[in-house]
Amino acid sequence: NITPRLGEGADIHEALDALVQHVRKASNAEVVSCFLWNESLQRHVLRAQSGWVDPSWVDAAWYGIGEGMTGKLAHAVEPRHIPDLKDFKKGTHEEEGKYLDAMFGASRSDSQTHEVIALPLAFGKPSLGIITMHRPRLRPITSHPTGFTTVDDEMLHETCERLSAFVFSILENDLAQWRQREAERLAHVQAVLLADKQVELLLSDAARRIV
Repeated sequence: NITPRLGEGADIHEALDALVQHVRKASNAEVVSCFLWNESLQRHVLRAQSGWVDPSWVDAAWYGIGEGMTGKLAHAVEPRHIPDLKDFKKGTHEEEGKYLDAMFGASRSDSQTHEVIALPLAFGKPSLGIITMHRPRLRPITSHPTGFTTVDDEMLHETCERLSAFVFSILENDLAQWRQREAERLAHVQAVLLADKQVELLLSDAARRIV
């Protein structure tokens, strides 16, 4: 099962953290990243990670539409297994990855590349984002064995569907929690205003009596 069990009342940060931890263990990935689409910023923002050397990039790392592997594949329809990230980048004049130092540290050899699984997230609407899984790999790659639990195309499609539905439910729950907090805040404001009005009426009545 690629999705974790969540405790009742888990907020979006707890839910996404539990998800990437669970995906990392289930897939045998070294690093898992969850980038979600931010409509107001018009970019994919890192909302959760597992395995990053520098986890402070959560809510700071981002990719624009079509930027890098992450930005390109986030809007793809199909999941993708990339045996060699350097080979994937060949001829695109792009760096191997602008956050690889934050993910794996700066001490990487020239012969090291990364094997990647990219799972675009969509649930009856435009892209929700993307979950990527990375594993270090040495070049040259002369055979196709993978370090991941599976790269079977059918399994990746099924995993993509499950994760998309799960992330959608997390986002819907977060929206519902926000609406509840807003309703409670407005109710409190109305109660305070009503109390102030009642005090004002009492003072006004008292002033009339004195006069």
